[in-house]
Amino acid sequence: MLDRLHRPAADVDTYVIESVGHLRRLGVDPVDFAERHTLLLLKPDAIVARSVEPTLDWLAEAGYRVAHAERITADRHLARAMWRTSWITASAERRRLADLLVGVCDALVLVIADAADDAHADAGAEAGVAEPVSVRLTRAKGATDPRRRAPGELRHALGVHSHLLNLVHTPDDPFDVLRELAIVFDERTRERVLAGITAGGEPTAPVPSHPGSTPAPRTAASTGRRRTVGSWRTRRRPVWPHRRTPGTRTRMRRPCCTACGTRAWPPIPGRSSSWARTYSR
Repeated sequence: MLDRLHRPAADVDTYVIESVGHLRRLGVDPVDFAERHTLLLLKPDAIVARSVEPTLDWLAEAGYRVAHAERITADRHLARAMWRTSWITASAERRRLADLLVGVCDALVLVIADAADDAHADAGAEAGVAEPVSVRLTRAKGATDPRRRAPGELRHALGVHSHLLNLVHTPDDPFDVLRELAIVFDERTRERVLAGITAGGEPTAPVPSHPGSTPAPRTAASTGRRRTVGSWRTRRRPVWPHRRTPGTRTRMRRPCCTACGTRAWPPIPGRSSSWARTYSR
């Protein structure tokens, strides 16, 4: 397999092993999958810049197909695993700034395939591709340096930004596709993504699969409580004055429990009797 990917055995790490294992369990050739698919990471700066829709338009015009879209949570560990070679030479200030930018919001990962290549496969063409999709898309996305971008490239279409705010990322070759597939997706998500892609069908929509995704509103039906969260029935029950530490001052909103045998708040030691508030039942 490494001969087909043109990589030495020293480059293989845990991420590559996990992706290869998943694909083989699904009965898919890992090299063929990596040559026909690639990843496009829309980083948090691209989400903030509202570059998702222009990216999808550019991909459609360039002849690419979105096979899957997944919303992920990016953090400092993902950045270090993804750009391990670049971070070796990065300065401390740039690493700190990158850590701040990567946590601004969630990121979006697109699994990209070539629409023309899919048509060839449906027509029964021979296996193999002339040039991997990852290589073509990396060349077409444009350079990191804004001064070296040209019209027609993805980064040029998204607008001129700084060297650090380059909006998108793609793997350079099929080997990096296998590696980054295991970086951006955990085991359960990766199993679901690969199963959906290899099974074919329509592109899947972004799925918030991380803990930071927006949860559904908590209502009485979802919590099983008598009223929605935030009502007085779901608040923490107060500590009654006769059970409270003497000398503390806490306003109570409900009448005392029947254990006191009184309809009024008992006086607090060390306080005036005006603190006793009478409630009618």
